[in-house]
Amino acid sequence: MKNNMFTRVKSFFSGVNQMQDITNLLVGDVGDNITVTEYKNKSAQLMANIGWVYSANQVIADDCASVRLKLMHNMKDGDQEEVYSHEILDLLNDPNNVITAKQLWNLYYSYLNLTGEAYILKLDRKGNALEDKTKLPSALFPLPSHLCEFFVGETSWEQSYVMFNGEKYSINAILRDINPDPENIYNGMSIVRKASLTIDTDIQMKRWNNKLFKNGARPGVVVEVPDQLNDDSFKRLKQQFDEQYRGVGNAFNRVILEGGAKMSPFMMTTQDLDFLESKRFTRDEILAMFKVSGSNLGITEDVNRANAEAQEYSYAKRCIKPRLEQFVDFMNKRLLRPIYGDEFELSFEDPIPENTEMRLREAEAGVNKWLTINEVREMYGREALENGNGDQLYVPISNVPIEDLEYLSDTATEPTPTEEPANDEKSHPKAIENRTEIGEAKVKDYSLKAIKYERMIMRASRRMFNAQAQDVKDWLRDNADKLDKSFVKRKDWAFSMVDWEEYNRSFSEELEKIFAIIIEEIGKGAFNALVEGEFDPYTQTIQNYIKNNSLKVAKGINEETEKQIRATLAQGMRNNETMQELTARIMHVFGTASTYRAFMIARTESITTENYADVQAWKQTGEVEYKEWYTAGDEKVCGFCNEMDGVTVKLDKLFFDKGDTMTFLDSNGHEHSMTLDYRSIGEPSLHPNCRCTLLPILKD
Repeated sequence: MKNNMFTRVKSFFSGVNQMQDITNLLVGDVGDNITVTEYKNKSAQLMANIGWVYSANQVIADDCASVRLKLMHNMKDGDQEEVYSHEILDLLNDPNNVITAKQLWNLYYSYLNLTGEAYILKLDRKGNALEDKTKLPSALFPLPSHLCEFFVGETSWEQSYVMFNGEKYSINAILRDINPDPENIYNGMSIVRKASLTIDTDIQMKRWNNKLFKNGARPGVVVEVPDQLNDDSFKRLKQQFDEQYRGVGNAFNRVILEGGAKMSPFMMTTQDLDFLESKRFTRDEILAMFKVSGSNLGITEDVNRANAEAQEYSYAKRCIKPRLEQFVDFMNKRLLRPIYGDEFELSFEDPIPENTEMRLREAEAGVNKWLTINEVREMYGREALENGNGDQLYVPISNVPIEDLEYLSDTATEPTPTEEPANDEKSHPKAIENRTEIGEAKVKDYSLKAIKYERMIMRASRRMFNAQAQDVKDWLRDNADKLDKSFVKRKDWAFSMVDWEEYNRSFSEELEKIFAIIIEEIGKGAFNALVEGEFDPYTQTIQNYIKNNSLKVAKGINEETEKQIRATLAQGMRNNETMQELTARIMHVFGTASTYRAFMIARTESITTENYADVQAWKQTGEVEYKEWYTAGDEKVCGFCNEMDGVTVKLDKLFFDKGDTMTFLDSNGHEHSMTLDYRSIGEPSLHPNCRCTLLPILKD
């Protein structure tokens, strides 16, 4: 049925083409036999890429090609997760070894703007055209649109093909994008073609101006004499002007004329002024056809900062973003979906600049109403105020409910509390004054400091995961002829996928450097908060911890990665999945590893190392006798951490030995338990993503 409809539509638009050809024959000149260039074919349209057309097209192509593409993983629960490492991203960011990705997409948008059509050839590993839509190309190469000729299939779209350089390419080997022409949906609509009269007028004006100066520019001044000059008088007057008034050195000299001669500047006529105004009008009309304003090209006449920002906002919203939306929609349908189904899709960073004036009005209206000071500071990329001073909503003291006025009067008595005071001072050997204030301030301070450390660990983790993903993909390619159900029954089938020992070594070395930085910075602060002097981060105990813990973390991460890869590949091979499906499984594992797992690892290890540095610094001061577990008092705290809040042990003792089990009862009386089998717990973290910290209890 689809093929029948395809044939009917093709037949209809063939008739439209014939009618259009007849119309073009009838309409050729516009008034008095002045021929107008109509830019009917793509070669002519590219020839118009000069002057204001070039400027408008180039700014659009540059801006579109500069926007970062994003790959989103569509989860089964409907959520989306960005993937930072994937073979399709590798292809789009490095399409071939001749031109860069930005150059390729710059050409893509230029061809669409100027000719309404863009052609990208898919190539396999051997450099041949790749017609199999279910296989990922090894390279993408742009074809000049003016040298490509598209032919619609006789009975189906699959029969369509493109002629380029004398060769015939199946439509399946070509990524062909168009701005559909309403007159024929199979052809692209060129902006140049639709703006032909305006563009031709601008070019004719430039030619007329050029001929004017070639034929002799107009004089700057006119000397009028009452009588005709003889040859000698003319030569003397000309020589006098050349010697006394010509050149920069003679500027502002007095002019003396004899015999009633008069001098006046050569004035522009009304026709000349109209000509200049017409040139500006034509320029603006060309830019409008491309949806570009003068400020986008650096033209600052009649532009201030406010309307320049407004024009940039409109340009990004109405010009750049629609083109990007068309691009990702086209690539998702023509390239990604045949290979990955609906599991992955392309997206892009929003190019629309933030409306600063609107954001300022929102901040002014919301601060101390529904936004705290620190939330507003975060909107502008500034750090929070110290000691949590900006975390509360502040209102004038006079703004209180009427029923509370009795408590503010001079005769009011202080109400008797009906509830027990908060148990901020749990039973310890020596209670800490202002425990909650000190603990909350430390949680916030260490959380802010941990951001830097988390980023360092995440970058190292992602580098390792990306390299491992490439190793596994190479292994799949090299063993493609062996992968079947019987292959996974061998015990050693996955040993050669990745050199896990080498990754354990290299990753632990990176972690050693990061842990050393954390311990030195945090330990120095904790030491100097209690006594004067120097904290020593190079003790044998600290160095052993850094080395052993780094290797332990690296091994734990890689063992989990290996387990996930083995499990997902084994399942795929049992299902007789294709190479593309197996590759997709691998990219899913490493996509999660590069995002969620990398973040969890970074947060957990940075917090753990911060707390270890505290303990080592306190030991070196000789002033601390006990360490107390402090749990952040917010809704994010889990039951296990809440159970630990206030627990105190000697500074050199453990809270738990490895293998211990801790339990707690929730509000419904249900018991929850957790076995601490990863390490002995001498300091937080208690579990992944734990935010707890320690407080020191001094000897006196």
